[in-house]
Amino acid sequence: MSEGKRILVTAGRFMPATGIVHALHKVGAAVEVADSFDVAPALHSRFIDKAHIVPAASQDPVGYTKEIARIARDRSIDLILPTFEDGFYLARYADLLPVPRFAADFDVLSELHDKAAFVGVCQRLGLKTPPTKIATSHQELVEAIAGFDDFFARPAFSRAGIGHLTNHGKELDSEKLERCNPTKTNPWLVQEFVEGRDTCVMCIARDGKPAVIAVYEPAIAAGGGYSVRFTSIEDPAAIDIVSTVCSAYDYTGFIGFDYRRTEDGPILMECNPRVTAGVFLTDESVIGDAILNERETLLHAPSGKSRQYDSYLVYGRATDQSTREIVKSLLSSKDALISQRDYLPFVYSFMARSKYKHQAYEEHKSFSDIFLGDIIWDGSPLPDAH
Repeated sequence: MSEGKRILVTAGRFMPATGIVHALHKVGAAVEVADSFDVAPALHSRFIDKAHIVPAASQDPVGYTKEIARIARDRSIDLILPTFEDGFYLARYADLLPVPRFAADFDVLSELHDKAAFVGVCQRLGLKTPPTKIATSHQELVEAIAGFDDFFARPAFSRAGIGHLTNHGKELDSEKLERCNPTKTNPWLVQEFVEGRDTCVMCIARDGKPAVIAVYEPAIAAGGGYSVRFTSIEDPAAIDIVSTVCSAYDYTGFIGFDYRRTEDGPILMECNPRVTAGVFLTDESVIGDAILNERETLLHAPSGKSRQYDSYLVYGRATDQSTREIVKSLLSSKDALISQRDYLPFVYSFMARSKYKHQAYEEHKSFSDIFLGDIIWDGSPLPDAH
């Protein structure tokens, strides 16, 4: 039962973390949140018992894990729920943690997270992917690109389409290509561009058995590829995808997949073994219950529900919408972070977006580099615990 359970949610700046807070509160769990950013939206939810400021995960992975472990001991935490890529560090040093995580082991997470390795996973499991070439140097990247008429390329350790190259519908940006330097530890994938409808599926699984799935597509997508507004749909093919992968890995935790719906069926693009925006399209009681309890039957999120990130619409400007279109969008769909009269995460999403967009401008970096840079894992070898 969830009543009385105390859950530590990590990476509170990641938007879906607020959805997890709402879901756990709805089923009666006590929730605490950790992040290294004091303006992380989930840290300011009225439904948490305590907010914790912790070291940056990617800068000091062992120190980060030890601090999470200390919080778990001091606060009598029953379960740790990583929401973003800081979960890779917690998995790598899981022996330091005094309580379980709602997540898979490190070797499983790292293989699914690696886009190059995931192509091999799909081939092994009989799931379709685009024709793919792997480049481990700039010269190999140039040669791989030359092998396709229409291509899409990105690093094996990347997210939301950020840092990608393509010639689909436009000329190849030669200056950007010159700055791309694949390595053996972080290669690039070059794939044939596949026409189809972009589709995402979120799944909560336990012991290899999917418990909840939400299928959705970007109603509004930012230039980097991530969804600003997302709408739930029905697609029976999603069940086969999540069942096949989760069963093969005896998977426990959150997992997401991006694929394209085509005339020849679904074409898998990538796997995100973490929480995704699908939590906002699923009943909160169902999400909370699936995290804390076993389910006997698979539950599907209903189609036709839309949520969006208003702060991305206002500050992102990556959606190529006019001011009039943005205002119309703001008035036509509910912000994902507002639930159960909990408004401060919504307010802090604007504060965080404004603060780190300004910092990115000052430091000549992308917003994603600033906002997510210290909670991502780029595949680099991790040090031994000490």
